[in-house]
Amino acid sequence: MKSKSTAYLLWLFVGFAGGHKFYLEKIGIGVLYFFTFGLFGIGWFIDLFTLGNQVDKANKLSLALSRLYGENYKHNVVVNVNAPTASAHSLAPTKKNPQQEILKLSIEKNQLSIRDMIIKTGLGVNELEEILKLFVEKGLARETVDANGKILYDFS
Repeated sequence: MKSKSTAYLLWLFVGFAGGHKFYLEKIGIGVLYFFTFGLFGIGWFIDLFTLGNQVDKANKLSLALSRLYGENYKHNVVVNVNAPTASAHSLAPTKKNPQQEILKLSIEKNQLSIRDMIIKTGLGVNELEEILKLFVEKGLARETVDANGKILYDFS
């Protein structure tokens, strides 16, 4: 869990270099802050008002991932191995983790329809249903029905 006080201290002392962004594991924006001096000070100033919410979102995502993958989900070992070079046309696109894609969507909007998730993730109905079943079993989502009879998944 990330601490708001730590995030604000990093923002104050090394925020122009992206220290608070690296702390929240937003590496890309951290690098951008590092090279642009906190987006020329504008991004750094905006973070004064939005940093608390950023910490809450990071903690919510971390909690959801730990529920899904277990407490040690971040303790994976990565080994880089040289692979044979392939031509550009033979490279297959890398597939994103569908569970993480849905959890990221749930941060933006607490209630999601199956249609929304299919459009945003590109998953098939059967694959999405299996993931949603797992989310409901793990307590990450609740299946609800709105006044129009539309099935929604509540991630709040």
